[in-house]
Amino acid sequence: MYTEIFLYPKPVIAALNGHTIAGGCMMALACDLRVIARGARFMVPELRLGINLGWQTIPRLVRLVGPALAKRIIILGEEMGAEQACDLGIGQELVVNGEALEAALNMAQKAAQMPPLPVRMTKQAVNAVTNALNHAASYMDLDQLMLCQMTEDYREAFEAFAARREPSFKGR
Repeated sequence: MYTEIFLYPKPVIAALNGHTIAGGCMMALACDLRVIARGARFMVPELRLGINLGWQTIPRLVRLVGPALAKRIIILGEEMGAEQACDLGIGQELVVNGEALEAALNMAQKAAQMPPLPVRMTKQAVNAVTNALNHAASYMDLDQLMLCQMTEDYREAFEAFAARREPSFKGR
């Protein structure tokens, strides 16, 4: 789904002003650069719902923050603030609230002033070097999702969510 963003030949810059949760976080990670307003919050709550992360989010997050921090972010599903996200390398620029779009547009304008062919080749080269296994991980994402959806824990997660209670997972 977010592969089109990732493969787009020109740099894609996300402007993040508010909550970036689940699919929004996946979309932001597919972008090349992220400008983050101080009030923004990040979280990937999928495991709490009994499902895995998909759309090549895990390899993208690992590439940005490293394996140990990616595990913590995904497994614990903790919310993080904008400053922490920038400190970890998820964001490339931290701005005051309400100025993320303007800062992202300024960054895009600078990139647009560069020669298009070397920019495209650079993006392709960096993506090829840092994401060589993303395609293979996509197959694993789908397999894991199908397996998760067949578990009792998956059903328990959604029942608990609907009832607004904490889930009781059994590992089945």
